[in-house]
Amino acid sequence: MEEYFWSVCLEEGSVQAAIWTIKDNAANVLHVSNSATYEDDETLVTAADSCLSYCIQNLPEDAKEPTKTVFGVPSSWVGDGQIKREHLDKIRLVCNKLSLNPTGFVVLPEAIAHFVKSQEKTPVSGVVIGVYPQNLDISIFRLGNLAGSVTVSRSTDITDDVIEGLARFGKMDTTPSRFLLFDSKAHDLEETRQSLIKVDWESNSEKIKFLHTPQIEIIDPKEKMVAVSLAGASEIAQKMVAVSLAGASEIAQLTEVVYDVKNLKAEKNLDKKDEGLADGVVEATELGFNVGGDVDSLDLPQANHDLVSSGLERFGKKKIDLNNIKRKFKGLLTILENEKKENFAFIAVIVIFFVVVGLFVAFWFLPKAKVTILISPRKIEGHQKITFDPNATNIDFSKKIIPAKVVSTSVNADKTKTTTGTKTIGTASKGSVTFYNVGDATTIPSGTILTGSSLQFSLDNDVQIASASGAASAATAKANITSVGVGGDYNLASGTFFSVSNFSSSLLQAKNDSDLSGGSSQEVTAVSKDDVNSLVTDLTTQLTNTGKQNLKSQLMSGYLLVDNTVIATPSASDLDHQIGEEAATVKLSMSQKVTGISILRKDMDDLARQIFANQIPSGYVINDNEIDFVFGLKDTDFMINLLPATSLTEIKNLIAGKSPSDVKNILSRKIPGLDDVQIKETSQFPFLNFLPHVADNITIMLQAK
Repeated sequence: MEEYFWSVCLEEGSVQAAIWTIKDNAANVLHVSNSATYEDDETLVTAADSCLSYCIQNLPEDAKEPTKTVFGVPSSWVGDGQIKREHLDKIRLVCNKLSLNPTGFVVLPEAIAHFVKSQEKTPVSGVVIGVYPQNLDISIFRLGNLAGSVTVSRSTDITDDVIEGLARFGKMDTTPSRFLLFDSKAHDLEETRQSLIKVDWESNSEKIKFLHTPQIEIIDPKEKMVAVSLAGASEIAQKMVAVSLAGASEIAQLTEVVYDVKNLKAEKNLDKKDEGLADGVVEATELGFNVGGDVDSLDLPQANHDLVSSGLERFGKKKIDLNNIKRKFKGLLTILENEKKENFAFIAVIVIFFVVVGLFVAFWFLPKAKVTILISPRKIEGHQKITFDPNATNIDFSKKIIPAKVVSTSVNADKTKTTTGTKTIGTASKGSVTFYNVGDATTIPSGTILTGSSLQFSLDNDVQIASASGAASAATAKANITSVGVGGDYNLASGTFFSVSNFSSSLLQAKNDSDLSGGSSQEVTAVSKDDVNSLVTDLTTQLTNTGKQNLKSQLMSGYLLVDNTVIATPSASDLDHQIGEEAATVKLSMSQKVTGISILRKDMDDLARQIFANQIPSGYVINDNEIDFVFGLKDTDFMINLLPATSLTEIKNLIAGKSPSDVKNILSRKIPGLDDVQIKETSQFPFLNFLPHVADNITIMLQAK
């Protein structure tokens, strides 16, 4: 029965839980709760209990409710590898009230760095920031190694707090240009992220130096819990391996005993009031913890000698009674002595006879050897058009049709990249103009385009203009206009003349009596078409390759996948930002259905023998393991090694009892194209340099070199 574990994340004012198990040497997270807030010890226990209850709903009915728990804590809760007293009391309270068995703790920034490394397959270089109501926990990682951690009290401006925290690390050549933000509620972090994006980091270059503008990312609370579970799985798995290496077969039982011993020790030590410890600090091992660090570098625990010894006794090893054997042997000698008292020499001869017979039997029957015969083969190569038909049931040798099966799988993944496009944003210019009409009365509708200094403006409202009383006395009307585009170029000076679309400039014109104002613009990072195309190409290739591997893993024994028949069909895709939108990163999620053709390997071997039968010279044969082929776009390329037709039984009889040099001489005369002979002996008599005398104790392998 699978064993399940808890992960509990305790942070400033919030708690969150997850339930998981270890499957195929990896953490398999079943469910993650939402975070719950607490204010004091009583509400802490209530909040933790609600999180555990939420997760337990998805546990299989026949599964045992877990007790072993890995805790995730902020870096500010830990000092010199130890959990501080005030925070350790919280963990102890939760464990006692909810019957949890603590098996270890991980520091959240380190767990997150380890998780990101497992996702991206590369060590993390970045700044991990825990955002809490009262403090910021800031940790810097370089190539996966923790450079240090600081805690900064929150002020009214979080950007100043981050700058202050980074400055506390001292003057560095460069600070990693990647920020990873986390707390218990990801939506609360978006405002923080936007504030950090807008920071002018160059103005703070005397304190902090970046190679380029930092990339700001948010770690989802569920990903944070997966990170804690992943770290916990690594630690627990190593404990189990350590017990196994100690020699105990019943791993689960011995592991539980080790945990029980640690817990008894924890209870005993926690009752002591700070014996041998600095004020306010308790060794993490008092709760059965292994001191946190990079979970990849945890030392394997040493198994208790007494526990291992007792475990070995449970193997049921039987103690050999040597005294009983001596008594029986002595009785036999007594009988012989009584029967042949007069002839001690006869007894000696019998003993020597049995010893010699035993040695001869061992010498003759025990030795074994494996002989690998390497041959320079004759080769056959050819291109053939083979048809793989899912509707066929048998091989059609004449038409070269092989029965096939259609296999399919669905794969999905997402990929994120930094955007490379740009976009101009800003505000429009506004102002008023006076229309001058020397023609008939007219109405100019809102939205009409006015053009001045080659720039376009839109009329805000409808305007009615009376007819002119004469060429020298034009009718006038005032109206407001707004620039079509954004930017300071639209802030035109007073006295600029505007033409009105669909109206003759000789009859109707407009002029601004005062400066137009309010126009401004700036260039920001945005999603480009190339960004999206790059994501689509990369993710399509990734999903296709993943689909191929999934198809191969699903094949029954003896079947293989025809690579050139694999087709990937997109089934769904989603972009978190569209082309032209302002964004620092763009994420593409995509699903594909991957289908292909599988065939039986034996069918290909049988077809190859049939196709190339007339090209096999006399005295040669085709072995299954010497047939190779490559599926092309149209044809299949066959490459076949021909080996001499040889009776393995005859060869065994010829070389039985021979020395290695005699074996090579015999085989060079018997087998054409012999290149080398490799002999691996398992003789009990290494000083005897020849092959076993019993032919059945010799294994022969023919291979093409």
